[in-house]
Amino acid sequence: MRKSFVVLFVLFFCIEASVSQNIEKIGKKDALKVNGSANYNSIFYDSRGIPLRRDPFTWYFNGSINFSILDWSIPFSYSYSNQQGAFTQPFNQYGLAPQYKWFKGYAGYCSITFSPYTLSGYVFVGGAAEMNPGKWKFATMYGRMNKVVPYDAINSMSDNMAYERWGKGLRAGYEDKGNGIYINYFHAKDNISSLLFVPTEANLLPQENTVMSIEGKSKISKSVFFETEYALSGITRNLFSETDKERKNYLWKFYSLRSGSYFSNAFKATLGYKQKRIGLNLGYERVAPDYQTLGTYYFNNDMENITVSPSFRLLKEKLSLSFNTGLQRNNLDGKKLSTVRRWVGSTNITYNINTKMMLAASYSNFSTYTKLRPLGDPYYTGAVDTLNFYQLSQNSNLVFNYMFKRTEKTIQSLTNTFTYQVSGEKNNDRVNIPSTVINANIGYTVSKIKTKASASFIVNINQSNFYGTSKIYIGPGCSFSKVFSKTVKATIGSTYNFVASNGEMEGSLINDRINFNWTPRVKNEKHGKPSVGISIVELHRFKTPTKTATDELTAMVNLMYGFKGGSIN
Repeated sequence: MRKSFVVLFVLFFCIEASVSQNIEKIGKKDALKVNGSANYNSIFYDSRGIPLRRDPFTWYFNGSINFSILDWSIPFSYSYSNQQGAFTQPFNQYGLAPQYKWFKGYAGYCSITFSPYTLSGYVFVGGAAEMNPGKWKFATMYGRMNKVVPYDAINSMSDNMAYERWGKGLRAGYEDKGNGIYINYFHAKDNISSLLFVPTEANLLPQENTVMSIEGKSKISKSVFFETEYALSGITRNLFSETDKERKNYLWKFYSLRSGSYFSNAFKATLGYKQKRIGLNLGYERVAPDYQTLGTYYFNNDMENITVSPSFRLLKEKLSLSFNTGLQRNNLDGKKLSTVRRWVGSTNITYNINTKMMLAASYSNFSTYTKLRPLGDPYYTGAVDTLNFYQLSQNSNLVFNYMFKRTEKTIQSLTNTFTYQVSGEKNNDRVNIPSTVINANIGYTVSKIKTKASASFIVNINQSNFYGTSKIYIGPGCSFSKVFSKTVKATIGSTYNFVASNGEMEGSLINDRINFNWTPRVKNEKHGKPSVGISIVELHRFKTPTKTATDELTAMVNLMYGFKGGSIN
């Protein structure tokens, strides 16, 4: 109750402050503005020949509304569906984000980011604020990170059990003309009294984490810049363990050191050079084994990356070249049984030949080298060989666009896309058959300017070879669209696909679709603008010697109402 009261008090204070800072607008026409949108969608589904793949009828309602009060922006979003009928609250999530000049507040469901190594993209329930007065930058947050999930005694399940977790954080920095420094602090701790019963098989323990980092950026010259971050994280896996006063606490009074607690660090630096026609980035990143922060959902650790990324713009900037290559390795402390070294390389080329033709190509080469160290057997004295495992993956893409001569009546374009992928493995002296995927796509579009009609024709071919099995997919298709009286647009299309395996027909299907959109005219769009959308998709799979014919029908109706710029006196 106390924590909820604090969040509500902060929100109330923010709104009151906004009124006091701009009271001269009270009574004026634009003192209060409202804009937003509302969407309603219904989905109907039916099938023949196969069981239903989804519910026959689904609906959901979502939208947003934004109040601008005395230059404060207070957005509110909402959603509801018949798929969440078990929830007691009318909305799945709710949140407010009032904003005034250099201040922005958050209340309810929030998400705020400090840095990748501290707090990044985690959704919590509470309050937060971002303040950027001039060259100073501040951000703070406080709220519930995880909701308590008790033991399911009815089903005797403990898989989803979780302690209630609360977090707090602060980010402070100063930036001027490309030079800046930031300090980040984040702390998360589980409430050990939130779970009254934890079975032994749950293997669940309350945790605590404190992480601090320092970021720096410098514009060394007009063309050279440098960015870096160093983070130190302290993790306690078991809050029931005893306090440890013997070891050195690297996070001082910001962290309670216990038996079993450990520290780990992360470091990243980038040195860049950039001019109009040439650029070069040198990067280094090292994340120690077991590095973790409770301010992210997932984090990759035990890795070291070294990257080089040059780029060029040539031929009067018609030709763009960019390269990215680097080396990645793990097992930084040498305690794992396997060591993986991964080389990454990619190239991108874009050439605008003239106003009609454009050519783009890319190539990437990813290789992984793994060295496994065998476990020693104390009862066996013979020589034990290590296992070397090598993987290679290559990806090539080629795109060619051609715009035909444009006339007053017609616009025509031709697009060709080609993709080639190959991957293989080598285990000591044994080489596996490489897997390949080849995809080609040719598309032609013609548009009539006067009648506002267009037609598209496409052919897609895909061939794949996996473990001695060769499959080919061929799918020609076409679509036609027409705009009527500037408010109605209709599109109809069809695609046919068939697949053959090792030269024998395996199956075929046809996909028909119709889309209809209507945006009626209104006298005053400030009062709102409605629209209606209807789409129907029918999928028919033809009969084969081993399978019966099937049909699936999906229809969706969308009703939307949007309004903006409305003022309330």
